[in-house]
Amino acid sequence: MNESKTARSFGCFEVNGLFAGFCCHSFVLVFADMLRTGEQSKYFLALLHHFMSACRDDQRQHGLPNEPIGSLGVGYDIACGMVDKITRSPLTQLAQDEKLHLLIGLLHGYAHNCLCQLSFLMLYIYGAGIEDLEVCERFFSHSNALASVTRHMSRFRRHQAIASYAYHRDNFE
Repeated sequence: MNESKTARSFGCFEVNGLFAGFCCHSFVLVFADMLRTGEQSKYFLALLHHFMSACRDDQRQHGLPNEPIGSLGVGYDIACGMVDKITRSPLTQLAQDEKLHLLIGLLHGYAHNCLCQLSFLMLYIYGAGIEDLEVCERFFSHSNALASVTRHMSRFRRHQAIASYAYHRDNFE
């Protein structure tokens, strides 16, 4: 596939993709449109801010101590490369307060070097569980047909179709 032709043909669309966040039970938590860009770190940082703020607000709302009991594990394909970006961003203090621990899914983990695997691969992190962190890949492989249907819809109708698909998937599958 010629990338220059592909970039031109898909460049006419304002929304180039969907960035999603899921919980460990495969429920959809957050969707964000990727506008005129591919997958960039700004989407992951926004998702992190959303998750960590929600955890902090939930602790306060239920009268729990300010310091979380465990750490917040968040998986991302290139989590090892995001550590530096988080430390240079305004999220640093929030990440420290919530004891953020970045993880890499099994599919991408074995492509990284040994030190990266030891630090971020779930197999080597005590208490991380036996998840494979490939929920996004499964979701998008099941929802591929949705892209051709929603491509020419208005933003409202597109969001409505994706939300209804996610609702059906979360509640009936």
